[in-house]
Amino acid sequence: MLGRALRVYKLSFSGLPPSLWLLSGIAFVNRAGTMVLPFLILYLTRERGFSAESAGVILGVYGTGSVLGSYLGGWLTDRLGSRAGQQIGLFGGGVGFIALGFVHAPAAIATVVFLTATFAD
Repeated sequence: MLGRALRVYKLSFSGLPPSLWLLSGIAFVNRAGTMVLPFLILYLTRERGFSAESAGVILGVYGTGSVLGSYLGGWLTDRLGSRAGQQIGLFGGGVGFIALGFVHAPAAIATVVFLTATFAD
């Protein structure tokens, strides 16, 4: 049964161009970066010494950036095209998640979290 399902899956996607596979792989890696979010609260409270309220505010900042990013992504795609919009979002989100490991001040963390969400979402 599993073998049949795998064959059907493979046949369904075998004709897609390599550029789409590349984009899908990059998007998968980038979205895997959002695994930071469940652990962000733990990191902020246990490692950085933030209060639960402050950590919650920073997580809320991520949500705000995500909403703004969804709007800006559509706007940007209308003006520059879907490829450029995806490239900017994927690159910006990746850089943001990396930068998150290098900031320590609460305001800097909140700013990087906001910008990362804006680009990534």
